[in-house]
Amino acid sequence: IGLPTPSVFHHFDQLDLGDEDPTIDEALIAALAAGDVAGIAAAVGNELQPAAYDLRPDLAQRHRVLDELGADAVLLSGSGPTQLLLFADVAPARAAAGALRDQGIEHVLVPAPVAGASVIAGGSGQ
Repeated sequence: IGLPTPSVFHHFDQLDLGDEDPTIDEALIAALAAGDVAGIAAAVGNELQPAAYDLRPDLAQRHRVLDELGADAVLLSGSGPTQLLLFADVAPARAAAGALRDQGIEHVLVPAPVAGASVIAGGSGQ
């Protein structure tokens, strides 16, 4: 079931969740640069998540189910409805994938390293 991006942003505004100007999270940059999965898990977040979960309470429920799989982090991807789990090691990720399969939940297991975002600069304003 889709979750239109404009609807999520509109609801984000209605909930008045956007008080702060975007900033560079130095802890996240350092964790990415170091390959520190625990540090990444502690620093990542999605400011659209509360709005998306308010629009789709079933996603909040799914988040709780996914959280029980032992991931280092469970996140909403973009404005949703896709959710992702971050694991430091592939063995627990494979176990979680098996549990998701057993529950009939569509999933993709992507072992790292993967193409995607790269840390190209750190520090304020970069």
